[in-house]
Parts: sequence; structure tokens; C-alpha cells
Amino acid sequence: MASGWLHDLRMRVYQHLQKLSLSYYSTHEPGRFFSTLTTDIQTIEGFASSSTLTILVDMLTILCMLGLMFWLNWDFTLIAVAVTPFLLLFVSRFKKR
Repeated sequence: MASGWLHDLRMRVYQHLQKLSLSYYSTHEPGRFFSTLTTDIQTIEGFASSSTLTILVDMLTILCMLGLMFWLNWDFTLIAVAVTPFLLLFVSRFKKR
């Protein structure tokens, strides 16, 4: 899913590294530099994939819970859903203080 833009990121980094002068590589340790670069790209890849999955699972959980709530007691669910924006507003204002 995210491999396309990760491939583009790797290619852009590679192209940038090809443009650097040889004097840059003589003043910086290439092994440490490439190791850090590889680790950073893997971290971005892990974050993107795990975050996407987490968001998807959370949204599915909320939708299923709302469906079950409507099925069990639709009128109480409507009241709870109607109150939710006010509750979020109150929490955001309280959080700022």
C-alpha cells in the first residue's frame, strides 16, 4: 500500500546522494550515514503502516459500536450522539487550561 511512495522516497534520497561531492564523503563517515538513512526510512515505513492499520481498526470499531448501540436502543443512541459534539468542545476547552 505505502510501498509506492516509499520507493519514491528512497529514489529521491539516492539521487540526492549521487549529487553530493566526493569531498562530502571524505568528511563524513559513509557507513554511519547510510546506516542512519536506512534506519530512518524503515522507521517512516513502520510508522506509516502501523498508523494506517490502527486508524482503520479504530474507525471500524467505532462504526460497529454505533451500529450495536442503534440496534439495542436507538433513541438513547441518538441522544448520546447529539451530546457528543458538546462534550468534545468542553473537553478541548478544559484541556487548553
